[in-house]
Amino acid sequence: MEILKVIVAPILVALVSWLIKDYIFTQQKAKQELLRNEWLRRLTTFWSPLFLWSGMILFPKHGDGNNLEKAVSELTAALAGNAHLLPLKHYYVIISLIEKSTVLPEKTIDLSVVNDTRSYIYRQIEILNYLLYRRDNSFDPLTNTAFVGPPLALLRAAANTTVHLLTWALLAGFLYLGYYIFNDANLVGSVIYIMVLVLPLWADAERRIEMRREAVDHRTARNKYGLLAVLRWGIKKLA
Repeated sequence: MEILKVIVAPILVALVSWLIKDYIFTQQKAKQELLRNEWLRRLTTFWSPLFLWSGMILFPKHGDGNNLEKAVSELTAALAGNAHLLPLKHYYVIISLIEKSTVLPEKTIDLSVVNDTRSYIYRQIEILNYLLYRRDNSFDPLTNTAFVGPPLALLRAAANTTVHLLTWALLAGFLYLGYYIFNDANLVGSVIYIMVLVLPLWADAERRIEMRREAVDHRTARNKYGLLAVLRWGIKKLA
């Protein structure tokens, strides 16, 4: 029994905590990869084209107007699958630019409003550019060619290793504390330990319930609006 407590239990705790640590970091890496792919998609297929063509569409018509047709085509393609990324007021500004270049050439456009929208778009480009390329100096050619480049890369690798080891140590300590509490049949300690484990799960469940409630409320409101529209249509037909 003493061997179990002194040798076997710590080894099992160390192995289990290492597996948990690997799982956590694997999930985090997968999530970061998904985020990076989505950020890159938004930067290259939406924000950058939107900034370019929202400026090009303001150019005067040239020749047979192919330049404006191209701008309209690119703007509509960018908006088609990404309208949810653009705040409503900026969305209407882009739509008004498309209207002026197509069906409403007499429409008056306030350039200050357009510039405000383009400033918002460029801010999104700057944010994504920082997240994708500037947050990590590895993408900076000057950093890679500088004399201090290799030592800095080594320091970053050492820092990442330290984070892994500290996470493993914290998990191992927490698991061994649980083993020690339950092995000694400490009722108060057991209750506190279980509460510490349950609270994050409870918070996550509350968040998911709230998200579902909001989705149901939105769907109910939409269905109600659709029912009212059908009733109005029926009344008009009967009248």
